[in-house]
Amino acid sequence: MLNLKIFLSSPGDVAEERRLAMETVRALEDSHLLRERVNLRIVAWDDPAASVPMDARATPQASVNRWSGGPADCDLTIVVLWSRLGTPLPLGLQRADGTRFASGTMWELEDAAAAGKPIFVYRRTEKPRIALDDADFDAKRAQYDAVLRWVDSLRDSDGALRAGINEYAKPAQFQQMLRQHLEAFIGHALAAGDVGAAAPAPPAAAPIHMVPAAHATSTNNMPLRRWIAPAAAALVVAVVALGALWKSGPKDGAAQVPTASTSSSGAPARSSYASVSPPAQASVSQPTGVPTPLPQVRLAGPVEVTFSKIRKSTYTVLALTPEAGGAGQWRLRVRIRLTTAPNSGGINFWDSSFRLLIDGVPRAPDSNLNEIVDGGASKDGDLTWDVPNGAQSLALRVQHYTESSDLPLAVSGAPAALPAPVPPAGPVAVVLAAARDAVFTKPSPATFTVLSVGSEARHSGVFGLRVRVRMAVPTGMAANFWDDQFRLLVNGVPRAPDSNLNLTVEGGAALDGDVTFEVPDTAQSLTFRIQHGTDAAADLPLKMEPKK
Repeated sequence: MLNLKIFLSSPGDVAEERRLAMETVRALEDSHLLRERVNLRIVAWDDPAASVPMDARATPQASVNRWSGGPADCDLTIVVLWSRLGTPLPLGLQRADGTRFASGTMWELEDAAAAGKPIFVYRRTEKPRIALDDADFDAKRAQYDAVLRWVDSLRDSDGALRAGINEYAKPAQFQQMLRQHLEAFIGHALAAGDVGAAAPAPPAAAPIHMVPAAHATSTNNMPLRRWIAPAAAALVVAVVALGALWKSGPKDGAAQVPTASTSSSGAPARSSYASVSPPAQASVSQPTGVPTPLPQVRLAGPVEVTFSKIRKSTYTVLALTPEAGGAGQWRLRVRIRLTTAPNSGGINFWDSSFRLLIDGVPRAPDSNLNEIVDGGASKDGDLTWDVPNGAQSLALRVQHYTESSDLPLAVSGAPAALPAPVPPAGPVAVVLAAARDAVFTKPSPATFTVLSVGSEARHSGVFGLRVRVRMAVPTGMAANFWDDQFRLLVNGVPRAPDSNLNLTVEGGAALDGDVTFEVPDTAQSLTFRIQHGTDAAADLPLKMEPKK
């Protein structure tokens, strides 16, 4: 079981957010997919389930540090700010250079950063209300100004943020955002098998965390001054991403919706805000000295796309390079440039913004692009995908916040698809007796598509059942794709799979995987069950016919 320790840091004006954070952590730990896989411990002085003893001989901050451990001892620190920065710590808790911390929250943030631990910072943007005749008007206004100064200290002279803050307006939005970010963080940690290997989920719900460029300094109780861009380690997972990033939903009343949908890609509609330029400029390079023939790939439409709704930016395809791949596939390398408008602020330039549609199915890249492009600047980066031999159509999808656009690619000379391996013949022919798609809206949107069903020989008295499944997740989410989601009802009795499916599907993408079961020869009825969340399930009946 994976053990994760999460530190909750904030001044006292966000009591509702603190309650929601603790509620969210416990709900995640008890969720169907994470139960008995992850142990989440939240460190919070006001946690009713694990309260921190306050020693009368020490400051509250010292008591928290002594009895629960500091942020440096935790795997993740969550910082929540609104109208208060907090009260300066006493002289017993100062920096090595003698300067005092502006507040316990600032000490906790610096403690986590100094240890190189991830920090997710959330800021409530709703304006606090202070009555004009409030006896503490000046003090409350000074606290709010301190928060604003601290945020301003993270900006360059042109207004671009050097470190990220996840902003929200209402506590309910905070809870939804936090759940998505925690799902992505946990998903990445599970996939990596290492609590320190978490990475951001897709842009629509990406947790932004902060790491200091050097030891931060503060004088006269002013906020921190020196931070670098958000740091992240290798993914997901990948998420997911929640991802990590699933979209949270009510625990009760979750829908189970097996439907006959013909599309499982979850492709977003093209935004009316996207404008594209005429075809031009992009160069196509071919590698030399490759012993096997490779296809030719070129743009079949615009070379770039400009988005203007949020932080105007332009993405330009510079080169398309086919490369040798593994058995039955080749690789596509896409060189792309992101150019931002002046004063647009820092923009993430990473794998999560791109998908390759292979025969209409969106696939996430397997590269490690993860950069920040400042306002009024540009950067180039490489994206890579594995493409199966025999792919008929390709398109590069660019996702920019809520907008997206597809750039079609033309492929010629692609190697033919290898014939699918034929498994040892099983004793029965098994086919779907119902719709092949199961579309879920709760607890998070996802579509499962059964691609094929077949039996295979095992040993006397039993045969194997292999089900090839595709899981597609909408944009902005990430989800686990693993054995735990599937059961085979044999004569009404659910059996767990004996495969080792354990993947993470990025938001706006799809993955295919095999689930296998052992079935007794005496089975009279079979049903393939897809479990999504604790209450949402779809049963797809299978039909068995004796082999001729």
